[in-house]
Amino acid sequence: MNDTMTYDHRSKMNTKHRGKTRMRLWTIIFVTLLAISANCQSDPVDDNKAYFYVGTYTAHLSPEDSARAGISLWSVHLDTGALALEKGPWTAVNPSYLSIAKDRKHLYSVNAVGDYRGTKSGYLTHYAIDLESMELTQISTVSSNGPGPAYLSVNKSGKHLFLANYGAGNIVAYPIASDGHLGLPTANVQHIGSSSNPRRQEAPHPHSIIQSPDSRYVFVPDLGLDRIKAYAFDNETGTLEPKPDLDVTTPSGSGPRHLVFHPSGKFAFCSLEMGNEVVAYRYADGTLTPLASYSTLPEDFQGDSTTAEVRVSPNGKHVYISNRGHDSIAAFRLDRDTGTLEQIQIISTGGKTPRNFALDPAGRMLVVGNQQSDNMAGFHVDQDSGKLSPTGTFTTIPAPTYIRFY
Repeated sequence: MNDTMTYDHRSKMNTKHRGKTRMRLWTIIFVTLLAISANCQSDPVDDNKAYFYVGTYTAHLSPEDSARAGISLWSVHLDTGALALEKGPWTAVNPSYLSIAKDRKHLYSVNAVGDYRGTKSGYLTHYAIDLESMELTQISTVSSNGPGPAYLSVNKSGKHLFLANYGAGNIVAYPIASDGHLGLPTANVQHIGSSSNPRRQEAPHPHSIIQSPDSRYVFVPDLGLDRIKAYAFDNETGTLEPKPDLDVTTPSGSGPRHLVFHPSGKFAFCSLEMGNEVVAYRYADGTLTPLASYSTLPEDFQGDSTTAEVRVSPNGKHVYISNRGHDSIAAFRLDRDTGTLEQIQIISTGGKTPRNFALDPAGRMLVVGNQQSDNMAGFHVDQDSGKLSPTGTFTTIPAPTYIRFY
């Protein structure tokens, strides 16, 4: 009797103990699976990194390079300058310029081709961005309404997208729906004319299109016309009205390429691709008043070179511009009272043909894409002096054409 009672008691105790053990085991397994699942679904964002998308040319690449071309997500470590591929590439055809919507949920790409669905045109691609993982999902494509799209930008309200077709010589405005989709064009303006260089300026070649700080105007540097064309922009209807009295003429054969405004809205800077200069302007009420032009090359340089990208540092103290041929970046100190520039440095980009570069939002790092040497390089930015110093970090990527920080 006592033995039986003792056995039953121990049996119940062991059963209870095994039940608790199994419960703890299943809890551990469940928590572990949750952690693995979360890690697989989205990668954690590292606060010591800045993230950016890169677009590349994809035509005429080897099969090996084609597999690495398109659009990809990269990071730069803000302390070490290390560059790392985070995601992608996502397949795309010549995504040579990128823009991100104001809500950061959508990315738009030009596709620089001349044949879209049997028409003589390039096209645009709309992607959705996952806000946590920064993954891209292609949503739709629309015609660029002309071949050779080269530049696009989302306007300040986030309700319109501007496009410049370098090949066709026209500019287009598209409405952006609340879900990010692009509607039918609200404006399509054809430029007319030519300039002094018969090889490169035989026709209009608008190379960029950007809205003024006051949102009332749109400016279009046209390389083929040696002119920055001005338009009044209706933010409700999306229409563009030519304002020839506000157009700005650049020197004959200089080829204006990209225009960027200072954070204060008081100044603007334009790269003259064929003239190897940057021009400083004062801006007020739709008028760009030239202040001075500055060479971007060393005085003793005798080779061929063209300027490309121009950027203003986030703190508004410095202006940078890239030289393709000399393969360098020229850095300038800006007088924020007068808008004039002082050259402080010309530094090698560590590769060939620096078509594009960008500064991270904090202004601590600069990343440059060297198109013809198939690489990217990083630079530390001294935010006081404006000077760049190489991080010593390079990474290979086929024909990088555009860098856009997220």
